[in-house]
Amino acid sequence: MANGNGGFKARVRKARQAAQFAGVVQHDRIGRPALVVIPGSVGRQYEVVIGPGASNGTVKVNCALQVGPHAKYGTEPCKGSTAGVCYHEMAALLVRANGTKIRFHEECPGKRLAFGWSIGHLHSAQSGKDVWFTFK
Repeated sequence: MANGNGGFKARVRKARQAAQFAGVVQHDRIGRPALVVIPGSVGRQYEVVIGPGASNGTVKVNCALQVGPHAKYGTEPCKGSTAGVCYHEMAALLVRANGTKIRFHEECPGKRLAFGWSIGHLHSAQSGKDVWFTFK
């Protein structure tokens, strides 16, 4: 799946769909989802580790494909997150947001930020790329 040039809207749509079927496996010390299993295509499952977040609005994520039955054989890097922020990582943020309204952006919305919205960015640990998001 292409992560650039026209693929962004498709990734956002897939993230919203996948978030509905995600499972939270582990929480951090204050009760937020820290490890989320996201369904992928062809029956695959992806583990997304969500970092604690920073005061500057950065949320760090790392996505890995579960290999083998019930992940007994470990994981391998998600191919989608090696080129950019994959839809599994965006879905994990939606799960962590727990109903908070989120909009994803390819670039920082800056001055276009509507009143009452806050800004942050999702940072993929594998690719080093970011996706901006606004939330209310």
